[in-house]
Amino acid sequence: MGGANHEEHHLVAGVDTDGHQGEDATLFEGSRRRGPRDNQGDAENEHELDSSDGASVSSARPQKKGKLWFHNSHMKRRMKKAAKARQELYDTFRFSDAWLLGTIVFFSLLGNTYKIKEQYEIYIGVCMFLLSYLVYVVIKTMENRKLKKQKEEDRRRKAL
Repeated sequence: MGGANHEEHHLVAGVDTDGHQGEDATLFEGSRRRGPRDNQGDAENEHELDSSDGASVSSARPQKKGKLWFHNSHMKRRMKKAAKARQELYDTFRFSDAWLLGTIVFFSLLGNTYKIKEQYEIYIGVCMFLLSYLVYVVIKTMENRKLKKQKEEDRRRKAL
């Protein structure tokens, strides 16, 4: 009655009338087995089947060990550059940088969430921002002095 007969149903599912799966079956059923290739002979003898859908346990193709499919020399160079950049960030990022970043984020969020009711609140906010920036400048100055002393000590040690 307008429905597909048994033979057409199997062809749509990727199964021949003999019951073998073709290459189209991998598209519909998710099976990884493609069947015998021209120069391989019978694939049934080479693979150990673990289920009725024809998925194999072992692969007939030898796999390269240690080499990933997405690994190439260009990617290797970029990964080395990224590692150097991360190490430079770890070496140069100090408490003063974290303070400045936190100040900016805090006042940005505060400005977007707090509803100002009186004009004096604006002046208080500006004064608080300036004070936190002055704290950043003091912290940064102390860190620079400390680093300068360390460099001088290192030069003295190397000179001896």
